[in-house]
Amino acid sequence: MNEIITTLRTLRAEEGMNKNIKNKIDIIIGHLESDPILGKDKALSEIEDLIDGNNIEAHIRTEIYSVVSMLESL
Repeated sequence: MNEIITTLRTLRAEEGMNKNIKNKIDIIIGHLESDPILGKDKALSEIEDLIDGNNIEAHIRTEIYSVVSMLESL
């Protein structure tokens, strides 16, 4: 779980990241930190909303899909 949170924090620190995307990443991190078991499902739901609802650069989208893969492997 720590690797996932670290990846999300690194992603959030990207230059030029949209404020709404940063806020959504903060919410996802909060879910994972508060309850790793239930947080996983909540995080996946938030990520789905993030991907569906925002115009995300290709490299950021790739990193988000990587996080999804890590979460699903838990």
